Amino acid sequence: MQNRAIVLPWGVATVLFLESAAPAAVVVYDLQSLQIDFAMGAPITTGLHDTEDLYVVGSESWRALLDPLQIEEVPGTGSPNAADFIAILTAAFPVSSGWSYQSATSPLSDGSIRIRTYDVLGLPFRLGAEIHVTYRPGTNDPKTDIHWIQVVWDNHNVTNNPGHGNDEQVVDTPSLNGAPYYDDGYAATFGPALAGNQSCAIFEGNLECDFYDFPFRVDGASSHGWKAVLFLVQGPLATAIPGPITFLGPGIVWGWTNAPVPPSPPVPAATWPWRLILASAVVVSACLLQNAVRRSRNLS
Repeated sequence: MQNRAIVLPWGVATVLFLESAAPAAVVVYDLQSLQIDFAMGAPITTGLHDTEDLYVVGSESWRALLDPLQIEEVPGTGSPNAADFIAILTAAFPVSSGWSYQSATSPLSDGSIRIRTYDVLGLPFRLGAEIHVTYRPGTNDPKTDIHWIQVVWDNHNVTNNPGHGNDEQVVDTPSLNGAPYYDDGYAATFGPALAGNQSCAIFEGNLECDFYDFPFRVDGASSHGWKAVLFLVQGPLATAIPGPITFLGPGIVWGWTNAPVPPSPPVPAATWPWRLILASAVVVSACLLQNAVRRSRNLS
């Protein structure tokens, strides 16, 4: 997590998707505004899927967008979209250090990963995106040793080479235990975390494991690109590492971008008035010529 906001009282939705019923899938939208216990406070999520915000810096119009506009699924660790994720993860937490990685043999149940908020923010002094994801396991889904792993790519580094224009490719973890888990320091829950499940708690009678993030930057007059791949995994306790990590999948791709709004092209002058004026001029000229000819005949 990078430069997280705690409370989000501002931001006007300019484009709002109202989610309708969709075919059965593991990842589904279940938009809800909720107050969540987070490492940096207790933010109230917006519960929105707002894809675009417009803002002005000086006299220039800017646009902040979700990127992608809709959450995209990563089918598994063997898919092309996951290749960079795996490369960055295994470089930081190599097999040679005792880590191992594999995909689950059974898929998660439909509706077990729920998108509660996916909301862009665009202001001159703060821009980014808020996301809240809930894992609610079905009867036969894994329920122990649950964690989240996220890898981030962006062009405004805030970790190992700070500054706008400096690329950043990192496993997003604050862990002091040497774990790749996002929740080892950035855990989000609805109540006391369960033993062995830092991001899981019992909420309204159900086991829920939550992920919350709100990456942002404060230089609204600079163009940014920020994207992440997030996987739900099973793995050893952060204090009992290294060990085997199983990707429960599918992963999700989410992020945000901002850029100046291109100026509108000049409106071309309408052609029909000029044609009408030209035609009228031709008619007037013909009439004048005709009258001149008549006068000359009368004088002769």
